[in-house]
Amino acid sequence: MKKNLFTLLMLFGVIGLFSACSSDDDDNKNPEEETSKLVGTWNLDSTSPLIFEWEAKEGVKDFKIVLPVIPGVTEEEQDMEISNLISLAQMFGSPMLKGVIETVTFHKDGHITASYKDQQATEFTESVKGLATYKVLPKEKLSVQLHADAIIKEAKVTDEMSIEMMTKYMKEPFVISYDLDKNDTELECYVDLEFVKKYMKMVPNILESGVIPESLQPDIKSIFEQVDDLFGKTEEFELGLNMNKH
Repeated sequence: MKKNLFTLLMLFGVIGLFSACSSDDDDNKNPEEETSKLVGTWNLDSTSPLIFEWEAKEGVKDFKIVLPVIPGVTEEEQDMEISNLISLAQMFGSPMLKGVIETVTFHKDGHITASYKDQQATEFTESVKGLATYKVLPKEKLSVQLHADAIIKEAKVTDEMSIEMMTKYMKEPFVISYDLDKNDTELECYVDLEFVKKYMKMVPNILESGVIPESLQPDIKSIFEQVDDLFGKTEEFELGLNMNKH
């Protein structure tokens, strides 16, 4: 399987590329005009490609997570404040993103492609058309459809459980949002709290599917149980990408 391509496509649909934030913009914007602003190739921001904000509600004092055992990390360090977790994610997540994705292109014909780097590759390559398509809706929203059959074929997925899950969760399009600056040269895309909570409901099914190795399941289950509890104390959550046309 082309694992980085598979990761990239999941990023298209769930986390990295798009947002589920609310918007107060005019409902009467022309979708065709808005499409023309998105069309083109967007570069990941060279310095801060990752957007990650997580703020507690006023008055919340215990806002931290217990990480699983990691070599070189003491027991005290495993008990981590969310603010420190964000710093670590920025430190390691941004270089990781830049090592996997170079650009994202919105084509005029409604296709989405990306320049990505496969495992052990030294150069970026452009994904083929037909894996993901988009349609601009009013109020700065997009309908994005991932095409499971094409993705399964391109990523060389052969595991029956993975195929079943991909087919199930990619059946319906994602309705998402985007944010352009006034010059239409900077694009912020991020998921918000409600979006993440919706897809966290998939975690039990994923754990039961056998896709994740059994040895990792207790740690993953613990993390998601803690995150679910933390979301009840959360005022604001944003996770996504910074891109530009500079």
